[in-house]
Amino acid sequence: IDNPAGAATLAIKIGQVGVGGNKAGADYASPYPIVLGAYRGDWWDAARLYRTWWTNQVWAGKGRLADRKDIPEWLKRTPVVLRLSTTVPGRTVSNNVVAATALIRALAVRGAYGVWYGPFGASSVAGLDSLGHGHVQPPQAGVPEALARLKAEGIHVQAYLQSIIYDTRPPQAREPGERQGADAAVSRDRQGAPHFYGQPAGGLYAMCRATDWWQSRLVDLSDHAVRLGFDGIYLDSFGKGGAECFAPNHGHPRGGGSTMLQGQRTMAQRIQAAVRPLNPEAILAGEAP
Repeated sequence: IDNPAGAATLAIKIGQVGVGGNKAGADYASPYPIVLGAYRGDWWDAARLYRTWWTNQVWAGKGRLADRKDIPEWLKRTPVVLRLSTTVPGRTVSNNVVAATALIRALAVRGAYGVWYGPFGASSVAGLDSLGHGHVQPPQAGVPEALARLKAEGIHVQAYLQSIIYDTRPPQAREPGERQGADAAVSRDRQGAPHFYGQPAGGLYAMCRATDWWQSRLVDLSDHAVRLGFDGIYLDSFGKGGAECFAPNHGHPRGGGSTMLQGQRTMAQRIQAAVRPLNPEAILAGEAP
């Protein structure tokens, strides 16, 4: 947006990277219409205009969340959201149960929705990264029992999973077959180098969510979590676009278009299809969907 001081006009520029966006001079036709217009009002008015448009779109055909039958009533009616965590040693399983139970009783509410950060592996001062993103690990001691106690109080807990980060440091990541799979599915830049989540020295790959290998890995992690008693999955870093992937061997166009977002949608659909037979009320949540 360019609005020079004192100017009586507002210039807006909209850019979109076409499919195969690394090819100079290639033509691109938008797969959907674009309409621009002006309105009088503020952000509230804009939100109401968007809502009116949204409810008439084919992808919103299931209607308002409050009216849908495929979403459990406990989620629609939950008045409290909790953040449980065992990412460092001081945040014990028992402390989470005591605190969550005490809070909803003090607020005089029945039930809550919660996300449990770091329920797998061993807690560490290093936090979430030390828990091995992308690797199926046993729960921390006492987590399944804690989930049962919390559910008896009406507290439905989702397992925190990272939807894009793969940790290359755990021992299983260094096994030849495992590492080859991760190397083949990592998101890559225009020069073919792997994208990292943060600095390369951190050892955290930014995976391509349009690849079958990474989608299958998240399905396995989600299946594992729901079988332990979690009432769904919270996918961190989900909904955000992520880096454009230019890998030539992933079966998708090299950069541009809606490849990355479509990959996330397919991932979510596969996860939901895997966990709903285990728990018909299992839900999916994301950081920015």
